[in-house]
Amino acid sequence: MTLGETALELFAVLGVSLALSAAWLAKARRPQLGSTERQLAILERVSIDARRSLLLIKVADEVVVTGVSEAGFQRLGAFPFAEYRAISPAPSLISFANSFMRTRHAPRAP
Repeated sequence: MTLGETALELFAVLGVSLALSAAWLAKARRPQLGSTERQLAILERVSIDARRSLLLIKVADEVVVTGVSEAGFQRLGAFPFAEYRAISPAPSLISFANSFMRTRHAPRAP
């Protein structure tokens, strides 16, 4: 094995190592899907009738109020997400299933 071949193999190994390191660093810096801080989420939905509803959509640090109808989406307004957190009720610790079962077995009014 000559000195040139050894140097070429060394550079090849270093190149592969640098490429793998760069890929690992790029993946580590990218925000993960499913992280606790989502940038886009539907916070609330209220049906007005069968074909119309209002949505509160979190987009980054803003809450966008959106109307939805058969004609499409319409932005109605927006406000900072911090204000939504200040006025929104604390999430309930009771699951939907528990609430549903409680209402099914509740005594009915005559």
